[in-house]
Amino acid sequence: MCRKAACFEAEPGLPRVGEEQCRTHGRIIHFSNILWGASMYKALYRKYRPLTFNDMIGQEHIRPVLIRQCQTGRISHAYLFCGTRGTGKTTSAKILAKAVNCYSPVDGEPCNNCFACKSIDDGSATDVLELDAASNNSVDDIRQLCDELVYPPTYLKKRVYIIDEVHMLSSSAYNALLKTLEEPPEHVIFILATTELNKIPPTILSRCQRFEFRRLSPEDISERLMSVSEKEGLKLTGEGAILIAKLADGSMRDGLSLLESCIQAANGGDIDKEIVTNQLGISKDNTITKLFEAALKRDISTCLMLIDEYYNSSKSLSLLLDDILSAIRDMLYLRQGGKASVLSSNLEADDIAKLSQKFTDEQLIYFAYVIEEAKNRLSSFSANKRLVVELAVIRLCDIRLSDSVPALAARISALEKKAALLRNAPPAVEEKENIIEDNQSETAARPEIPREDFTPYDMKSELIEQLPPALSRLIQQKCEVTASESTLYITASDAFTRDFLINETETIKNAARLANGRERRVIIAGRNDDQQAIQSHIDEII
Repeated sequence: MCRKAACFEAEPGLPRVGEEQCRTHGRIIHFSNILWGASMYKALYRKYRPLTFNDMIGQEHIRPVLIRQCQTGRISHAYLFCGTRGTGKTTSAKILAKAVNCYSPVDGEPCNNCFACKSIDDGSATDVLELDAASNNSVDDIRQLCDELVYPPTYLKKRVYIIDEVHMLSSSAYNALLKTLEEPPEHVIFILATTELNKIPPTILSRCQRFEFRRLSPEDISERLMSVSEKEGLKLTGEGAILIAKLADGSMRDGLSLLESCIQAANGGDIDKEIVTNQLGISKDNTITKLFEAALKRDISTCLMLIDEYYNSSKSLSLLLDDILSAIRDMLYLRQGGKASVLSSNLEADDIAKLSQKFTDEQLIYFAYVIEEAKNRLSSFSANKRLVVELAVIRLCDIRLSDSVPALAARISALEKKAALLRNAPPAVEEKENIIEDNQSETAARPEIPREDFTPYDMKSELIEQLPPALSRLIQQKCEVTASESTLYITASDAFTRDFLINETETIKNAARLANGRERRVIIAGRNDDQQAIQSHIDEII
């Protein structure tokens, strides 16, 4: 058997799927399904990998530049392709390798019919090497690569080295590559690819032409998914394609992989939104909407019931938190004047718009803080993931359970909203005004309640020891506290702090009682409040 020419006869009984003439012996070779893997299943993202620059989607700022370089022959000695996963970095590198070696290029594009193009596509070209820097990251690996550069190409015009995940190289490996990367032999081209540009040393960046690959839009991904489904004979609906495209998060490869996982679930039927939702374990639209509405009403029991239903359906709690974060992001985006056409969550644009009007920016920021914290706990191999999520939604319902800065900001925002509603409240009805006027004489005749004479003393240090952390920090930084035998006076530095403390009067009164065992009435005023307002407030309490 001629191993060099892959010359052999098919085993008896195996189906023959093709034949070719051996270049060495001149005899006909028959390819069998088993020997050549013709019956092996090929993943969709490999089967439909673009073969030319124009087949690629989304990277309109890169394709014309590379095509023009191939047309004019102004090929750089080193390229750096950076961007998130599934955006076409490795695909572009292979197409560029074909274009510079193609025997019959067409307007800067490879012909995909010549020996060079076919050998690069099937991976048999010895002059185009793909290296994984994650597993070949030592200085010895780079030195061995540099030693091979002196040899000219065997069959092709150029030797192309595609180094994927180049950010995984060690510092010594980078140093060994520097000089070679700056002045390689004329027959060598380097194409480096990375998902983490910040880890590439500046010395490497300065020696390469850099191209930044952007995330693909959901519209582009869904359009390609529909095209692939049509070629594969799949019944993918428009809603299903849109949902998969959103879940792909800008990655074409992820989109095709998600579509592939839904094919068997559909069992020949329509791959619609319901199939995608059930197969990929994502929450349904009404689950997220109900969670937000229950959190708005502080309905903890409803929130826990929704979590229980979701958990019992064997869906991923981590995906639930991702869906909540996406909805929070969209609500904040709409509140800042964003367009509904670029929302990233699975909820309908109308539902997001309605929910965004019910929350303040501070509340949504607090929600994001709590959910992100819960997500980090899940990723740290928490023993009870369900408990982590349940505690998170309880904190969403009752903001008083958190003493974080976002929680305080949300509580102050709620007080401001209530104060604004009170200021804009309609005047009392006419009947009540008449009653007040009729009783003015009686009120004037009422004897004045005597005020106590006292020598106030500082009680701040005693009070803050008995208060919750958030309140104690606020009073310590922005308030003056004095007390008499029966009254506790707190003077706030601004109106916001004053309103916030008024809402916590009972908590402060209990803390004052614990401080020295005396029951005191609490009077809270702002530093800039006029004396008449303060006196009116004292009269109210008395």
